[in-house]
Amino acid sequence: MEPLPDLTRLSAAEKDALIEALWARVAALAATVEELKGRLAKNSRNSSKPPSSDGLNKPKPKSLRTRGEKPTGGQKGHAGHTLKRVAQPDRIQTHPPASQCDTCDRPLGTAVVVETRQVFD
Repeated sequence: MEPLPDLTRLSAAEKDALIEALWARVAALAATVEELKGRLAKNSRNSSKPPSSDGLNKPKPKSLRTRGEKPTGGQKGHAGHTLKRVAQPDRIQTHPPASQCDTCDRPLGTAVVVETRQVFD
């Protein structure tokens, strides 16, 4: 980029020519900026570009379904039903931890892990 000439030494005609040249340059740069902005705004939804060209900032998918009037979930005031744990299960299965490491055969010490589950069939 060339430096700005000393404006005090330019004549009025030279200043007018400089202003016109700068004005033309600004117009060309503004057109380039608008063209680049338009290129950035295009994606696979608003142009003929393939979806793979969207990169990482893909537009979120939009559902065509409309929202219903009723709220989601159960009805208000309904108590609901769930299966409760039984006091005496039919079968108790214990899984004791290993006493030594399978890889190096060193003792693991004492470990107590308590986890209870109940399976409903």
